[in-house]
Amino acid sequence: MVRIFAAKLNIAESVEDLKDVLFDLIDDINSNFDEAASTATGRGTTISQSALSFVNGELAVPPVLTTGVLFQLSAAQAATIPGFGGGYGGRVVVIHNTSAYTYTIAHESGTALPTERVTTRTGASLTIAANNGLVLIYDDTTSRWIPVCNQV
Repeated sequence: MVRIFAAKLNIAESVEDLKDVLFDLIDDINSNFDEAASTATGRGTTISQSALSFVNGELAVPPVLTTGVLFQLSAAQAATIPGFGGGYGGRVVVIHNTSAYTYTIAHESGTALPTERVTTRTGASLTIAANNGLVLIYDDTTSRWIPVCNQV
C-alpha cells in the first residue's frame, strides 16, 4: 500500500491529483483496518491517561506507537503531544482522538527526540479535535512523522 501511495504521489500533477491520492490512501487504510480490526497488526494500542506523563500540559515523553495502524488517544485532559516513537520508513498510522478534549500535535518539538518529531508543511502545530483523527507517514529521509490528512 505504501509503495503504491508513493508511486501515485510521484505522478500527481496538481493539487487535485494530490487530494485524490490522499483520499485513496485513507480509503485503503479504512478498508485494511476494517479487515484487520481484531488482529494485533491492524489495531494498535489505546494510549490512555495512565500511560501518559504530563508537564505543564505537554506530554513529558512522546507515546511509542507499537505494532498496528490505529492508535486511540484517550487522556482525561487536553495536551500538547511533542511527537511519537516507533517510526520507520514508510510507516502509516492513524491517530484517533477518542477523548472529549482537543490535542495539539507540536511541530518540531524540542521535547521529542529528533526521530520522534512531527514536521508539518506549514511549520505550525496542528490540532486533533474530539472524535477526529490524523494520518501520519514516517519519512525515513528526514526521520520525521509527516501529517498527510487531519480531521479524518
